[in-house]
Amino acid sequence: MGQPMDNASQFPPALPGTARLFRRLRSTLGVDVGGAVLKAAEVGRDAGKPRLVDFAALPVSGGPLGADPDRTADDLGHLFDARGWSRSRVVAGLGGGVAFFRHLRLPDLPRADLLEAARWEGQGQLPYPVEDVVVDYRPLGLDPEGKAVVLMAGAPRRAVEQVMDLFRRADIELSALEVDSLAIHRALEQNGLVEPEPGAWALVCDLGHEDTTLTVFRSSVPHLVRSFAFSVRALARAVAEALNTTETEAFGLLRREGIGPGAAAEASGASLAAVLVEEVQRSCEYLFYQDREARSVRVFLSGGGAAVNGLGRLVELRVNEGLQAGGAAGRVEAQVTDPVATLAVDPRLNPYRRQLGPAYACAVGLALRGEV
Repeated sequence: MGQPMDNASQFPPALPGTARLFRRLRSTLGVDVGGAVLKAAEVGRDAGKPRLVDFAALPVSGGPLGADPDRTADDLGHLFDARGWSRSRVVAGLGGGVAFFRHLRLPDLPRADLLEAARWEGQGQLPYPVEDVVVDYRPLGLDPEGKAVVLMAGAPRRAVEQVMDLFRRADIELSALEVDSLAIHRALEQNGLVEPEPGAWALVCDLGHEDTTLTVFRSSVPHLVRSFAFSVRALARAVAEALNTTETEAFGLLRREGIGPGAAAEASGASLAAVLVEEVQRSCEYLFYQDREARSVRVFLSGGGAAVNGLGRLVELRVNEGLQAGGAAGRVEAQVTDPVATLAVDPRLNPYRRQLGPAYACAVGLALRGEV
């Protein structure tokens, strides 16, 4: 049996399934299955514009994805039943750390021929055997030399099948499966948070329960992706041990006070935060070295870990100090992702907006895939 809704009062009241029939609002559900909590958001269209119409979350009783798929599927089904959600038109997230991106440069060909050429060319650039990956291709246009540029995006077949199997067990029909970082970037774009000018760089850091995935975008196109060992769980554990309290209480302290100067969690969290700062700084140094025209990189923090008070300010300050010391010409601007900064929101959700923090960036972005 699925567990009861965790602190259900923080979520909007569920609408009965029959009541939803009269809303006449075609909607898509985005489901983020990563980490310790299942998070979902529903986005529909109102007067031709996307609108958030529902959201909720549920702790995973089956452990990390794949540890106990039957229990996790039961949790997922219970969440859908509790909210009265349809089990179709669902887009699920795929952990960004398992994804890879390549940019193929090919002769300018008709679309069908170009995609066929990309499939042949891409086989030589796969990080895994061809039978062990799922790959997709998207033409991006011509480069200054007249070559056709094709984005190749892929992930290990095992990771893809693991997510698909979870939804099959829960009897939920998937419309699409998408890399988390691409969904987060879509949420940023929809809210007008990403630099619009051509050639601008954006760095999305998804701070998860177990690790952090860093994805570099330029003009809305992913270039690099990697994961490293910074997690909200490790941060909360370190603070809990130092202050002799529970991890839940430690995370609450991090949300309230953060790890900045004077905070109770400063000493225990500083070394872990330094890992995040170092990885962001290293990525920005690489970008400024590769692109001598670049003068700034925008860093967006998302995921549950981004809720740590002051973390965005800390990253911006420390990274810029490091860049200046190293002689880099550019600067970094960091901010915590707000997935509904400018997105239309159902009035029923207004009392619960404060719950829609950076942890929901992926779920909202996934739901926007069907509505934008």
